[in-house]
Amino acid sequence: MVPMFGMLARSDRRAHALVDAVLADLGAGPFLYRYEPDGDDGLAPGEGAFLPVTWWAVSALASLGRLEEARARLDQLCARLPRLLAEEVDPVTGAGLGNVPLVWSHMELARALYVLDAAERRARWGPVGLWAWRLARYARLRWGRQ
Repeated sequence: MVPMFGMLARSDRRAHALVDAVLADLGAGPFLYRYEPDGDDGLAPGEGAFLPVTWWAVSALASLGRLEEARARLDQLCARLPRLLAEEVDPVTGAGLGNVPLVWSHMELARALYVLDAAERRARWGPVGLWAWRLARYARLRWGRQ
């Protein structure tokens, strides 16, 4: 969440190191766990990868300007997941675990898509172009339906 909320600049090596550490420690292919898979979190063993956290990885990579990594992770996830997203997923089998469907998983997918799209626009047109697109989009949504 640190890069997504701008708590560290995109150019700050600590932000990149933080994301890399989370991906290394909690990653299982394109998926991420909420807790260390082998750690003792006080819950029953067998928890799957947590989809909201998995989508945060896409958003964090995009927020840091690592667009190719974010797009590749997004593509892998979309290829492996069903249309109705569960709370968790077994990274090996792809089976949904926990609550199905989970609105939070869908919401974080939508956010990841928006953040990646905005980051790609920023990379193409710069910050001013991104803000111009956002203002035009807002105006279209706000007043375009009248």
